[in-house]
Amino acid sequence: MRIPPFFKNRYFLLIAGFLLVMLFFDNNSLVRQVKLSRNLHEARTMNAFYREEIKRQEEFLKKLHSNDSFAEKLAREKYLMKRDDEDVYIIVGE
Repeated sequence: MRIPPFFKNRYFLLIAGFLLVMLFFDNNSLVRQVKLSRNLHEARTMNAFYREEIKRQEEFLKKLHSNDSFAEKLAREKYLMKRDDEDVYIIVGE
């Protein structure tokens, strides 16, 4: 089997070795750059999600503080609170 002459060339071997080290074994390798890019994209996605969640919670708090009937409805339904002169019956289905 005959080896092509450019594979025997030391400059070709040197450049190929350099590219191999830079692409896979260096601290700033291509593999690491792809992982960092994915992490950055994930972080930006989570950032957008949490910003939207903060806006939604701020609107909820504003509604809760400004509307007394909403606050009472929430307390009755979610936390099963009642007034002193009331009885609350909880019906659980089978």
